[in-house]
Amino acid sequence: MKKLLVISAAVVMVGSTHATTYYLKPDGDDSAAGTSESAAFKTINKAISQVHAKDSKDELVILPGKYAATGTLSMAGQYTSNLANADIIRSSTGNPVDAVIYGDGTFNLLNLARCVMIEGITFSNGVATTTGIGGGVRVGSSTETTAPVVLTNCVITCCRATCTGKTAGGAYVFGAGKIIDCLVENCSAINGDGAAGVFLNNSYGNATVERTIIRNCSATDCGEQEICAGGIASAGGKGGSERIVDCVISNCTTTGKGGGAYLSLGPSALVSGSTFALCHALRGGGVLVWDGTGTFENCSFNGNSSSNGDNGGGMLLADTSRVSLNDCSFSGNVAGKGGAVYCTSQSRVSVTGCDFSSNNADDGGAFYMMLMASASLSNCTFTLNRSGYGGAAAFEQDEGSYFAFTNCIFASNVSTKYGGAVSCGRANYSTSGADGSNPKGMYGEFYGCAFTNNVASDCGGALFHRENNSSRNSGTPLILRNSLFAYNRVSTSGYYHCGGGIYLLSYDKPVVDACTITCNDVTSGGSNQFGAGLYNRWSCSVINTIIAGNTMNGVSEGANDWFRSGTTVTASHSCAYPAPSPYNQFTAANGCVNANPKFADSVNGDFLLRSSSPCKDTALLEPWMANAFDIAGNARVMGKGPNMGCYEFVVLNGMVIMFQ
Repeated sequence: MKKLLVISAAVVMVGSTHATTYYLKPDGDDSAAGTSESAAFKTINKAISQVHAKDSKDELVILPGKYAATGTLSMAGQYTSNLANADIIRSSTGNPVDAVIYGDGTFNLLNLARCVMIEGITFSNGVATTTGIGGGVRVGSSTETTAPVVLTNCVITCCRATCTGKTAGGAYVFGAGKIIDCLVENCSAINGDGAAGVFLNNSYGNATVERTIIRNCSATDCGEQEICAGGIASAGGKGGSERIVDCVISNCTTTGKGGGAYLSLGPSALVSGSTFALCHALRGGGVLVWDGTGTFENCSFNGNSSSNGDNGGGMLLADTSRVSLNDCSFSGNVAGKGGAVYCTSQSRVSVTGCDFSSNNADDGGAFYMMLMASASLSNCTFTLNRSGYGGAAAFEQDEGSYFAFTNCIFASNVSTKYGGAVSCGRANYSTSGADGSNPKGMYGEFYGCAFTNNVASDCGGALFHRENNSSRNSGTPLILRNSLFAYNRVSTSGYYHCGGGIYLLSYDKPVVDACTITCNDVTSGGSNQFGAGLYNRWSCSVINTIIAGNTMNGVSEGANDWFRSGTTVTASHSCAYPAPSPYNQFTAANGCVNANPKFADSVNGDFLLRSSSPCKDTALLEPWMANAFDIAGNARVMGKGPNMGCYEFVVLNGMVIMFQ
């Protein structure tokens, strides 16, 4: 393992003055003084007991060799919060391969409390049989929350936990304990309420794991245990805020929850710069966050999976969790629901600047949400995700759920049923709520989003929205605003194939506002093909929107470019070209036009308007446009008035850039 800056600092501290320096070597003598290499101790238990007995800053230098522990090693350390005054136990070479401490598989190897530093040592074949320890090492204590206990540049391997209390196969970290630049591998937990690799108790202090690899750890026979993580777990009273920084958790598994990690995060907890890869669980393949509050930043979730058929391949957020995901990536994760992220049970998630690619699920290829959960996503990218419902994202109908997507990109996602990119509320809930009422259903908004080259087999090439309980029509509607829908398609043979761009079947009066819907297609051998650009049934409001150039089997057909059924559809200040028939709501009386919108270069994906466009400066000025921006980041109103569609003109040095 590489040694980073923390190791260099440790070496400097080793060179400082200690009350006594002791030595340990395989051919030493426990009856010797132990204060020089020539008079070194022979056994690790003797050497540790000598340092432990002193209430002063001591050092133990372990020369190359393998040392059998005959019982649990304990180090109380110093009553100080200054790591420079810590007792130190270190390998003479700084390489953990050269100094190995091993057990006989009947006891845990090392318990550390107060101010102690351990550097460059391998711990092997320890076992935790009681609560609150690690099979390899316990780092810190519940009574010392400020005295740092540090394990650095060490290896914990082939250790295990066999008890039912909160414990760890590898390392148990408490209070101010820190694991830095370490490797934890091939550890296990059976019937445990903890983790196979590392357990962070966040009742006190800020337990920390930094620049550490946790790999090939497994938790089995989890039964009804709440916590049973493969890689790393955190739980306790949440009086502290744990930190997991620049770590790699890979190939960890559990028959319970949280293959890579089970985290009940404390306030202000931070997971930063870490990778969760190739981990597997019944629920939450990469990470399960349960009733936790914290931030994930610059993390990656790759190739994780869930086998329960419905619970978050990359991440599961449950039980009122409050989490922020910033600049993270999710790739190649697999689950029944939510290939990358599954948000449920009144949890709240804020997602900013994240990338979701090549994730796969039955519902919600990348993202899935239900049960009064809420999600806010901005500046995210969804590409090449795949599912049955919602190639990129799926949202089930239920009372109180809310989602918002701002400035997100959905490209080349695939659904084998509904919603090439997004499926909203596909379920048919016609029963009353638990209190006898009719719940309102979820509501949400897409603002400044681009949907391109998405494909659905049945309906909604880009987006599918269904809310077919008429008793809920007083709820807040779905809003599609300032967004682009282009080159999406419905493609298969069958009975009904509708909405090459958008499919709306709803009583909640969805709003399509300032959108550009163009170059979408319904390609099908079926006889019932409707709405190449936008299919609507029952209710809808179309404002300041362009619907033009959409096709049926590659042929422009005005009669099917826009389809509506019902009497509550309204169109205002919008363009439909060619003119729809027989339901043409786009009339001059409503400020609408049925003329070519004159895109700059639609063949090459440039949907800005030319100066001669009938859609330029002719849209309705709406309150939300004040200080708003178009999909390209330009001021929403530039000129005499706003444009129809999602693009305005660009102004440079007082000049308006137009296309003739």
